[in-house]
Amino acid sequence: MPEIVRGAKLANQWSSAAGAVATLAKMHGSVAVKAEVSVTHRLAPLPTKLVELTEDEWLKQFSNGPKRIRGS
Repeated sequence: MPEIVRGAKLANQWSSAAGAVATLAKMHGSVAVKAEVSVTHRLAPLPTKLVELTEDEWLKQFSNGPKRIRGS
């Protein structure tokens, strides 16, 4: 394997040389093979049930009055 790395470097085949070095490192245990990652789903921090607001409730909760745009 070290001969392959040397030959790839001499031939300016840097991608092949890098692959050979990576394979060599894996064979010697210097590099860990990709680990499997599992994603766990957590519950939402807020209730997920549908909440219906009246128009007045919506305006009270989300409206801060008209916003002035600079320059006008």
